[in-house]
This record gives sequence, structure tokens and C-alpha cells, in this order.
Amino acid sequence: MDFRPAFALASTTILLALNPGVSGAAPGILSPADPLVAVSVDGTTDTCTLGFLFTGSDGYARGVTAAHCGKVEQKLTTTNRQAVGVVTQHGQGDIALINITTELRVFSKLPGIGDIRGAITPEEINRTQPLLCKRGIASGLVCGLLTAPAEAGFFTMSGGSDHGDSGSPVWAISEDGSLWAAGIVSGVTTNESGDAFVIPIAPYMTQWGLTISR
Repeated sequence: MDFRPAFALASTTILLALNPGVSGAAPGILSPADPLVAVSVDGTTDTCTLGFLFTGSDGYARGVTAAHCGKVEQKLTTTNRQAVGVVTQHGQGDIALINITTELRVFSKLPGIGDIRGAITPEEINRTQPLLCKRGIASGLVCGLLTAPAEAGFFTMSGGSDHGDSGSPVWAISEDGSLWAAGIVSGVTTNESGDAFVIPIAPYMTQWGLTISR
């Protein structure tokens, strides 16, 4: 796979679309970048973004989001309280694995964008510096550049992030226009640029035995 180098872009951030509100999930369907609500035992909730959807080694659906969005064994729902699944484990980085138990139809395709072909490794992100895009429930669809290399379990990209975007899927776009899972949003950097802080997904796909659902 050949990726478009970052230096070929005319600007440091390309805003494809901006949706200041929650991105709308299609009725009856669960897809990447849908709103994800974590329900605590006391009834309080916190809303994040669902990352990519996968098939586990057992053939059942799995998903990911940021680990700070839900504790292990915490239940997750849609914004209208339909069950999505349960957090089963946390990674070393800020990433959580979700056992998808929903009765909704599960699709791995990014709504309005396209199918995810596979994953790009941190090493290839560093080498090719591709165009990177993310979609969160707060900031919508934003594309930008790699601003800090994928090292020590994270990388950063221009475009920023907002409250609610945690867990957002981040993907790379190849020269032929195909989409490759790159990571999930964890937060924003504390520097002046406020770049998005991203956890690479490929190592966790290997660790957890995940493949992109078709």
C-alpha cells in the first residue's frame, strides 16, 4: 500500500467537514464513530466515541474506545440507551476492548466515507507520514498531518480534538484512496497547537486477535 506523504499537502490541517454536535448514528445500525455512552453503577453517564469495529478470534463482534471512557465490566449504550456491549479489558495505552452484545446491526464501514481495508502499523505511519483523518461526535470529520511520530505507544496529529471525541477512529488514506485503520483518539496535547493524541490500533489488533469486520 502506498500512502500520500504529508509534505505533499498545502496546509497543516484540512477540514473536510465540521459538525459541532453529536454525529448521527443510523437507526438500527452500530458503526464506527457512533456516540457511545458509559453508564456507571450510580446511573451517571459519560459520552465518548466508538472507534473501529472488528471480529474477534471467536467470530464475535468487538469494538474499541478510549480506556478512560469506561472501566472494565462497565456497560456501554447508544444515546437512546440501546445496549452496545461491555468493556472487557484495557490495553497498556488509553484503549479499551468492547465485547459487542447489541441487537443492532453491526457494520465496520465508516458511514458516508467507506470501508476500512486493514490496519497501518506505527512504523509505516512514521515512514510514510500519510494523510490522517478522524471522526468524533464533537468535532466531526477532520483530516490533518502527523505532528509527532508513533513512539512509546502513541502519536499526534494536527486537527485537535474536543470533549466527547475520545475513542474516535483515526485512519490513513492511501494513494489509491483506500482507508486503513491507524488508531483511536485519546485526548489532546497540552502544547499551544492542541494536537490530537492518538493510540495506534495495529498492535492491539494483534494482541487481542482482532480483524476488520467485512
